[in-house]
Amino acid sequence: MIIYIVCFIFSLIFSYGYEKSNIKLLMAISLSFPVAIAAFRADIIGTDVQVYARQLYNIAINSKNFDEFLNMKWYAIWRFKEVSEFELGYTILVYLSAKLKSFAFLLGCTQFLTIFPLYLSLNRYKNRYKYIVTIGLSIYYLLFFNMSLNMMRQWIAMTMIMLAYVHLKDSKYVQSTIIFIIAVLFHRTAIIGLGVLITYVLLRKNKREIFLKFSTKRYNLNIVIFITIMTLLITTVLSNSFRMMLTNLLGLNDYSTYVNGTVAISINQIYTDIPVLLLFLMIWKRRKNIEDYTFLTFCVFSNIVLSQLSSVMAYSSRIVLYISVFKMLIVPIYLNNLQGRLKKIITLILILLLYSIYWYYTYVIKGTDATVPYVFANF
Repeated sequence: MIIYIVCFIFSLIFSYGYEKSNIKLLMAISLSFPVAIAAFRADIIGTDVQVYARQLYNIAINSKNFDEFLNMKWYAIWRFKEVSEFELGYTILVYLSAKLKSFAFLLGCTQFLTIFPLYLSLNRYKNRYKYIVTIGLSIYYLLFFNMSLNMMRQWIAMTMIMLAYVHLKDSKYVQSTIIFIIAVLFHRTAIIGLGVLITYVLLRKNKREIFLKFSTKRYNLNIVIFITIMTLLITTVLSNSFRMMLTNLLGLNDYSTYVNGTVAISINQIYTDIPVLLLFLMIWKRRKNIEDYTFLTFCVFSNIVLSQLSSVMAYSSRIVLYISVFKMLIVPIYLNNLQGRLKKIITLILILLLYSIYWYYTYVIKGTDATVPYVFANF
């Protein structure tokens, strides 16, 4: 447990130094801590490491070429798994790591491909929001870092989706499309991220507000779209048949068992959303000063709604993560819009305290994702 805390603290110290001085070397040092922790861990740290990463690596080591590697399979959990079942981007990374004869390279590179897009996304706002990189990374460490040591492929996809969003904001459509394709090449569920990106396009602020006229009343188009999308999400959560239809429509039949069942509404599922919701209420009167505040509001409430899917099966929570990742942007952006330096500091401390409790309870006490205690690999 201590090694994670030391990693988080030193990484954030160097990140803070970078934001104060703009010396990029400090940011490189900051990112090296989580990458090193990921790279030098034993293969029992993170459930999926032994489930597929180690298996794929061992097969790649014994393969003569990439085509042979793709056609190999192994027996696991009552059935044969084929290498070709896994996304091309990840299998290429595994094969390259095997040719370098370094499993540590595979694990470290996986974390780098996760945290570097996150850094690029946060850094885009550095000049507008104070300490957004450091605050965003602190949210990542307390809520998601240990999870990323398990759900490796999907975490690459999710931070890539966030980076695609940032490029979309800057009207860099080609770059955004390429990044989205890369996300899909690492985890096919990134198609869910496409829904997030489309939602952003529908909700983003236009230079001129558009109104729809029904009878004698006028309705803001953005609000109509927002209510429509939220209604669809609520229907998705409450209706199992609607969920199954969407799963088939998106070509995610392999994941249908993750969402097939009855939802039981639970407050426990929204523990990490409570600080964000309180922040939202605190900046309500100043919300229009925030760039894309409608989309960020969608992220806040859709995360609360979709989190209820976790009551169906633990794996269902993986769906909402494509929206949850935006907490790393939302928290620092909302904090920066609070009035008064003391108020900002106290609020930040309280949020980090709540998330620290979450980290300790989830990863240390419950042992979620099998990352605590940390064990170094034998080299």
